[in-house]
Amino acid sequence: MEAENIIINKIEGAFELSAPLTNEAIESNPYKLEEGTPEEFRESLPSFMIYVLRSFREEPQSTVYMQLLFNLNEYSKSKPRQVIFNNEQQTAILAFLQHLLHNQPANIDEEEIQKIINRL
Repeated sequence: MEAENIIINKIEGAFELSAPLTNEAIESNPYKLEEGTPEEFRESLPSFMIYVLRSFREEPQSTVYMQLLFNLNEYSKSKPRQVIFNNEQQTAILAFLQHLLHNQPANIDEEEIQKIINRL
């Protein structure tokens, strides 16, 4: 869909995707975001967001989708939050979350997504 492509372009412009994760790598380890350092989280996050944008309408409760929301929620709750994203990256993350908030099937996670947005 066109809206997803606009958000994907925003993500790709904000993050340096020198070695994006493949769909196979994401599907085989949907828990990757919680396993590494903050820098590894920052490097992997755009690939996960793009994957979700391309698949959330068909699989709104996939493990990858749910783990991505869980990890963004945990990051948004951490106090003091280590700043690992620049302003452009932060804007891309917020655009991604806003898009999910308004376009996911049945607004399954509306309340959780809104809380993440408010904390970021």
